[in-house]
Amino acid sequence: MVWDFRSDGTVCARPGASKVGDKCADEGKWSLRDNLLCWDLTWFGASVGFKTACNSVKRSGPDRVQLHSEKVPELTFMVVRPL
Repeated sequence: MVWDFRSDGTVCARPGASKVGDKCADEGKWSLRDNLLCWDLTWFGASVGFKTACNSVKRSGPDRVQLHSEKVPELTFMVVRPL
């Protein structure tokens, strides 16, 4: 998946095989709450439970971070490479 967490507090979510710059599949809002990265999309991820979610963020290498589910901390939700 390709997600853009924009500086204005909006997030653009795209499905797998998308590229940076492709049209957003869905857009929503993101925020930081304590040590959690949270987002709320309009529909994307609803069928699998991540339309609205909060995740802790942990560095996993020099250019990678892991997002861990607030509800199930042992679950790595995704590994991302910030651009």
